[in-house]
Amino acid sequence: RSGTLKIIPRDAFEKCYALASVTLCEGIEEIVVGAFYDTDSLKEITIPASVKKVGRASFHCRGNQAMKRMILSDSDIPLEFANGTDLTSYGSEYLTDDITLDYFYLGRDINRVKTGNPLVYNTKKLGIGPKVTAIDDNAFLNCSELTTVTFPGGSYLKSIGADSFNNCKKMTSFNLGDKLTSMGEHSFRDCQLLESISIPGTLKLIPTDAFERC
Repeated sequence: RSGTLKIIPRDAFEKCYALASVTLCEGIEEIVVGAFYDTDSLKEITIPASVKKVGRASFHCRGNQAMKRMILSDSDIPLEFANGTDLTSYGSEYLTDDITLDYFYLGRDINRVKTGNPLVYNTKKLGIGPKVTAIDDNAFLNCSELTTVTFPGGSYLKSIGADSFNNCKKMTSFNLGDKLTSMGEHSFRDCQLLESISIPGTLKLIPTDAFERC
């Protein structure tokens, strides 16, 4: 339930090597730089809808091969990544650094100033919630282990950015829903096992190389 705690401060859980699971309470609004730095046994974390901002290096766990599940809860409030860069390590923009998740749930739109790197390093299964209207550039670029994309609650996507699912080599199908109006270039390029995709009448243009080498 919602509480009075608003901020997870800098380095709050740094080097908590045995910490395995974290569920943050509703009411928390910000996760500050380095909050879960080097929590190398962390297996799963749920980020509540009330969180508005995630600081850089908050989940820097380069040695963590335990992390398997990350939930960004459904919210109408876009999640802002501080400075738009350096989310998990000081030279990277990944939300999860050098690990493959079993499941990642994206429950809200993401506000990133710079989108040069993917949102997560890799994930096997991806859930996209009904509050998500846009997938930004490169969000799941090179997620080579991604096999399944689901839309619990239905798809409300209106835009998919350039290279957003480029090189997702194991993905076999994708439902674009019935509200999509725009796609970026190379959005599904090199999805070599893609067997089926639905293209709605709301889409205004299929861009350059959108499905090249599928």
